[in-house]
Amino acid sequence: KQWYQRRVAITAGMGRINYGPHIHDFKGILGDIKLSSGARVTSWKMWTLPLNNTKSANFRSLHQDHTEPGCLLQGTFQVDSNPADTWIKMDWFTKGVIFVNNRNVGRYWPKEGPQRHIYVPAVWLRRGSNTLTLFESDALPNNRMNLFVELVDHPDLGGVKTDLLNVKYF
Repeated sequence: KQWYQRRVAITAGMGRINYGPHIHDFKGILGDIKLSSGARVTSWKMWTLPLNNTKSANFRSLHQDHTEPGCLLQGTFQVDSNPADTWIKMDWFTKGVIFVNNRNVGRYWPKEGPQRHIYVPAVWLRRGSNTLTLFESDALPNNRMNLFVELVDHPDLGGVKTDLLNVKYF
């Protein structure tokens, strides 16, 4: 009987710069994969995580001891009046993708920005119960029993990153 331990690495396509001096903006797994012991991983599998349909996901209760990245979360919220353009405040989460009523609203990464609130058009909301699904790719907040998002009526587009002001593209 062969003993092994399963390891999971999650990577995300973050886009690439395709002009100027930073055109060679490599991302992803660019070399050997090594364990913390220094052992090189030689046999591994890679697959995509299709986030275009979250209806078939198997949701279960989230426990306080859940520490692995790559968590798919789902909850509901009520819209009591006519739906209006809404922004979802993601300050308590790290990085991932958000869906409302099975529509991919977009990526969130509040620490990096620039936007900190994710826009949801009124036509994607319905009066009554609405479903919000998150794929949190990096890490859940420490206090997992109080996970929540806040729906607000205004955007937060964040500030300009000052390190980008000194880059010369031409």
